[in-house]
Amino acid sequence: MKSMKRRAILVGLLTISLVAAVLVSYAVPNLAKPNGAEMREFRHSKFTDEGLRELHSKVQAAEDERRAANEKVVNEAEAAVYASIAECSAKIDDPAYRARHPEGCPRPPSPMCPMRERTTDEAVEQVVMGGCGFVSTVWEARYARCLP
Repeated sequence: MKSMKRRAILVGLLTISLVAAVLVSYAVPNLAKPNGAEMREFRHSKFTDEGLRELHSKVQAAEDERRAANEKVVNEAEAAVYASIAECSAKIDDPAYRARHPEGCPRPPSPMCPMRERTTDEAVEQVVMGGCGFVSTVWEARYARCLP
């Protein structure tokens, strides 16, 4: 009787161990960090050369449009600031205006360091890779179709 209980316990433990080993052998590779070069190669393999050229031209047009819109907004903002400064400068000689506005006229904005614009190639890469830059495991990369 005791030997049957021991045998049942051993069989149970052996089964649990085998299941755990299978789960670990499956989970460990899928929880590893994905290889960025492999993901990039896989994602680029989904496009033909003509498809990449077409994508590049579309992204180039979109980037040019975005840059023009940004430049327009910046120019309008600068014009508003300089108009405000000019209006104040015209009135600042009046003692009553100075009494009501002791802070004086606003100063022109200091020259800003130009922001780094991303290149069209970087924008194309971002479109091709999609959300692959945000995956942290091989499993997530496969689920996001970043790896086969």
